[in-house]
Amino acid sequence: MKRAVIILLSLVSVGCGYERFYDAPAYAEPPEANATLASLRAMATGETVTEDIVVRGVITSTDITGNFYRTFTIESDNAAIEVKAGLYDIYNNYPIGLNVALKLKGLALGVEYGIVQVGIKSPPGSAYTTDYIAYRPLIEQHLIRGMRGSEPQPRTVTIDEIDHNMCGLLLRVDDLRYTGNESDTWSQADYNTNRVLRDPENRRIAVYTSRFASFAGEQIPNGLFSVTGILEYTTVSGSTIFALKPRTADDFSKH
Repeated sequence: MKRAVIILLSLVSVGCGYERFYDAPAYAEPPEANATLASLRAMATGETVTEDIVVRGVITSTDITGNFYRTFTIESDNAAIEVKAGLYDIYNNYPIGLNVALKLKGLALGVEYGIVQVGIKSPPGSAYTTDYIAYRPLIEQHLIRGMRGSEPQPRTVTIDEIDHNMCGLLLRVDDLRYTGNESDTWSQADYNTNRVLRDPENRRIAVYTSRFASFAGEQIPNGLFSVTGILEYTTVSGSTIFALKPRTADDFSKH
């Protein structure tokens, strides 16, 4: 009977595809890069990469709070990409600060929300430029884990300094304020939310929060505060706007 239970549990874990039951792949010396992250934007057409291209970077995001879902970002030399891993609990095996190399041959590059994304080619008729990889052995074939370093620090910018080439980067903007209702939380309970903030010059930037994020129900601070997050480009109330996507509640800092 005991043996039958063990076999059943094994089948359930494999059948459900729960990557969280797998051990982390071993650390290795990542191969040298032969391309920069910045150079990938010109290749982001949604087609499969056929050349032996390798890029390197450090992981800057985490899905531990639920604001990132099945993806993570890597950054190097003021450029960044988002990897559509399609796994759950990515933070266990690919934490912030981990140095990685990514072999792009066989994967596809696209752009969503201004960010260069790496995944697999989308099926015909898809609304997305790339699809989730969603198969752990394939991810481990393309993604080599190096050693974990210190936690990457955000680049502090003002809203007027932001441009499209920064999308995907970890940024911090200071002296922001929210002019909506004092009782508003970062996300509505029934849908993901972009809250628009303003700086002292009345310039706007949004903050994206998933309704599933652990900090979604936290009240937006009064007065001035800072926000750190991954930069993206989105649409709010019919207007395009840059937005920061925080990783954890620690990405909000009250003055």
